[in-house]
Amino acid sequence: MILLLIYENLFKWKETQPDKLALAYADTMVSYRELYEKSSAIARSFAATLKKGDKIVLIKKNPLQQMLWFLGAAMAGVIPVLIDIETPEGVREQISQLIKPTLFIDEAFFFSAPLTSALPQVKKEDVFLGALTSGTTGIPKVIWRDHESWSAAFSHQSEVFHIGPNDNLYLAGSLVYTANLNSCLHMLYEGGTIYFAKRKTPKTWVNEIEAFGITSIFMVPSHYQLLLKVLKKPSHTIKSIVSAGAKIQVPTVKDLMVYFPNAHITEYYGTSELGHITFITAKELLSKPDSVGRTFPMVNFHLKEDEIWVDSPYTAPAYRNHPTVGDIGKIDVEGYLYLFGRKNDMINKGGTKIIPSHIEKVLIDCEGIEEVAIIGKKHASKGEILVAYIVKKDTKLTSHQLKEYCRNHLLKHERPQKIYFIEKLPRNTSGKIDREQLKFFI
Repeated sequence: MILLLIYENLFKWKETQPDKLALAYADTMVSYRELYEKSSAIARSFAATLKKGDKIVLIKKNPLQQMLWFLGAAMAGVIPVLIDIETPEGVREQISQLIKPTLFIDEAFFFSAPLTSALPQVKKEDVFLGALTSGTTGIPKVIWRDHESWSAAFSHQSEVFHIGPNDNLYLAGSLVYTANLNSCLHMLYEGGTIYFAKRKTPKTWVNEIEAFGITSIFMVPSHYQLLLKVLKKPSHTIKSIVSAGAKIQVPTVKDLMVYFPNAHITEYYGTSELGHITFITAKELLSKPDSVGRTFPMVNFHLKEDEIWVDSPYTAPAYRNHPTVGDIGKIDVEGYLYLFGRKNDMINKGGTKIIPSHIEKVLIDCEGIEEVAIIGKKHASKGEILVAYIVKKDTKLTSHQLKEYCRNHLLKHERPQKIYFIEKLPRNTSGKIDREQLKFFI
């Protein structure tokens, strides 16, 4: 089935399964009939107030409300930019200057304009979302996404991730993160049910996953690690586990296989700009732990001077003539892609270009290390020096032991000059390490 508009199947589900649960958050349940009616009412209010193509900022703490307003905006041809509720006021202002929104939709907002029955015609090539990238430095860019390039992936996501209309999806992250938003919209395409986590605590996740009969989970690797720490027994109802946003580690994959023995476990690599690029299964990860997999359906990629370029129907309009984000990597003889990081993240130490992810992969294998992040710190004579931030798994690990490990496993120019032990790494809304914040930890 070819879907052109991201909300198109809602018209079908309101007729064929009106009473089926679509969205659930805390004590609020919304059926497919209610989802259509509520989002349509919001759409008519938008149409009475704004014109097609106007941009809005959407700041809602409640993910269910966030989705209702998002769908209403899309139906009216209005373009929402989702901003996390915890975004500092100064950053909000900078984003506002960038996109120049017509309206700010926050917790206090309500429409005073009367409803109108006329909605504009929305086309497949129309933009429906301004996606804030989950970049780790500076103010995020806004990537304008159109209906067709997102909906084109939905049927393939169902096949690759083993997700269907009878599934109950659990989401524990913010819809500001495009992978969470995409997972939610994909499940609505399938006609399944989405349960949003009531709290950010792993114990809540475990209780809700069991109570709601969850069959599918999407999380970033750091959230899976938190979840696994509090699981007491295996769950046999989960049939699909999907991970993205950062490289999942083999110990995490092995634990997921133990606690979710019936799950099809998949990691995918993609970007806000280019969409889905590759995927890899748990079995493949065990034999190729550093790979992000082979091409996602309908995608081709190649390297130009180690930079990854794609040919894909999922690419954002602004990137179709230049389909790369500066990620660098290699491709093995079997077609598996290995991601080394982003060209802009490379550290220049005395003229030698160093890839932080390579050092992180070596250090994470050190017994006693839970997490690690490498950044560059400016240096008068060397350009930059390497700084390592370490979250301990074993409190007995010392800096002396770690330096000895580095001497045995890293080349001299790859060894960190500074090592800091911290309780946890700062992360952005997508669950990725916030390297910009780390610079202020020194």
